[in-house]
Amino acid sequence: MMSLLPMLTMVALGGTLAPGSLPAERALHRALTEAVHERAALPEGAQLEIGELRIADRALLERALRLSGVELPPNERGLPRVSARARFVLRGGGEAWTWVSAPVAATVPVVVAARPLERGRPMVAGDLSIAMESLRPGQLASVSEAVGKAPRRDLREGEALSEGWLSTPSVLERGDSVEVRLHEGALSIRARGETLERGAVGDDVRVRIGMTGRVVRARVVDSTTVEVMP
Repeated sequence: MMSLLPMLTMVALGGTLAPGSLPAERALHRALTEAVHERAALPEGAQLEIGELRIADRALLERALRLSGVELPPNERGLPRVSARARFVLRGGGEAWTWVSAPVAATVPVVVAARPLERGRPMVAGDLSIAMESLRPGQLASVSEAVGKAPRRDLREGEALSEGWLSTPSVLERGDSVEVRLHEGALSIRARGETLERGAVGDDVRVRIGMTGRVVRARVVDSTTVEVMP
């Protein structure tokens, strides 16, 4: 079932309307922009631009007293084009609806390289900044998502980072000596161990505990410590 979305005030949103457009058309443009912003679940700070409206029954705008809302089909995301049903209260009473469609462009805050970045070098916060870019899959919205990771290729200054271009550098190699921590309730045990595979922070790796020779899986905490999860 389609859900009725109320007409809302446009905030940080833009679009294109012909000079001299009817009040109902201007209201429709604002409501459609808000509806797409909500349906597309865009991040804070995102900006939308709705292009020229194609209205199936344009004559209805002449009879409209006001817009009562727009309805997006259940699976309609609104990008890069939106189709919706617009409802109007008519002069003299009653309501009527018509279909409307328009192209939609979205720009969102994304993480970009603040300077040229080398392939394989872990990034720090100063290497990165935020810029407005056209919406594309895989973009990063927060600098914290990239800090500590390394680009898989050289990046130019101002180039937007994509999730698929980043890797988490290994902090442990096979054969490294580490402290193994085990917590079971109030009991805490520490022992020396040897890693049997390489791993990055947060990875699960196989570790041989020195005193017993037992092989366990443990979560990498840092370059010297792993923790056996209960």
